[in-house]
Amino acid sequence: MDAQPQTDMAVVHDDLLDAMHRLDLALSAPAPRRQRDWCERVAKELAKLHETLGRHVVAAEAPGGMFAEVEKAAPPLHHRIERLKREHAQLLRQMDVLEAFVEKQRDQEIYGFQEIRQRAGWLLTGLRHRTALVADLIFELYDTDIGCGD
Repeated sequence: MDAQPQTDMAVVHDDLLDAMHRLDLALSAPAPRRQRDWCERVAKELAKLHETLGRHVVAAEAPGGMFAEVEKAAPPLHHRIERLKREHAQLLRQMDVLEAFVEKQRDQEIYGFQEIRQRAGWLLTGLRHRTALVADLIFELYDTDIGCGD
């Protein structure tokens, strides 16, 4: 794989992990008696995560991006790449739904912080799972490419 796309992808990946961490911190902050501020912070971090995930998806799925490079180097991994693309689309849809839910909570000043935490927790779990699948894919490519499997 080319060094430049890897570097760009590594930066985007680090940004994604940072955005996930920042949302997690916002979610774990105390909410009672400060729901409006809590909800504003969560909405802000969720929007940043959504934007970062979008950049990650574009970088990974672009012609000449990480997925194209992996598929070129190891065609048998095609089905795994297709699964990751489907998961990207699902995660982006989940983010749309969660952002709409948080916005509705803010507009109605309901601040269902426990439900927001639960929904966002599911989203973060999905993102962590997808991150692990990508790491497995890269490791498998590396293992296959240099032929030093166990």
